[in-house]
Amino acid sequence: MCAPLRIADLLPYDGALPTGATATGPTPGALTTVYNNFFRASQIGVNGSNIAYVYDADGLLTGAHVNRGQTQCCSLNNPRSPILLNI
Repeated sequence: MCAPLRIADLLPYDGALPTGATATGPTPGALTTVYNNFFRASQIGVNGSNIAYVYDADGLLTGAHVNRGQTQCCSLNNPRSPILLNI
């Protein structure tokens, strides 16, 4: 029998933008989101591990930086760029 997963009743917001969520139960976790001036997610965190997103002048996603353990940047403009994660 599985215990129900419960997401916190009060989710934090910055205006109309949700900035986080917390789950309790057998698989607890926390999700956070930071937005840039154009309301795009500039950083998403899951249980303390953060991924920062990089956009070009047209607003297209061009890269992501993993901010835990071995920091790596993978560019979406270069399909041969390495993706090394040491989490």
